[in-house]
Amino acid sequence: MFKEIKLSEISNTDLIMGHLAEDLFKNMNDNTHKIIVDFNGVGFMSRAFAQEYIYQKEQISIEIEEKNMTENVRKLFNVVINHYNKNKHEISD
Repeated sequence: MFKEIKLSEISNTDLIMGHLAEDLFKNMNDNTHKIIVDFNGVGFMSRAFAQEYIYQKEQISIEIEEKNMTENVRKLFNVVINHYNKNKHEISD
């Protein structure tokens, strides 16, 4: 069973605040095996939203699939993921 969430229906076309991503994941039901997050209509996404989205996605046991991302949104996600993975493996003194 899967569920589709259209971001343009739960927020305006600009995803600015990180807490919006946190709220999005808090409302996901564990009875759903897969959730498709539809980015259609999203014109802007802040780094704060992207960082929180990636963090929340790693914490949840539900399969998350994204669709209809613009190239800019996809690039920002990749920057955040690369930064997160780099810092995850670094060892500090």
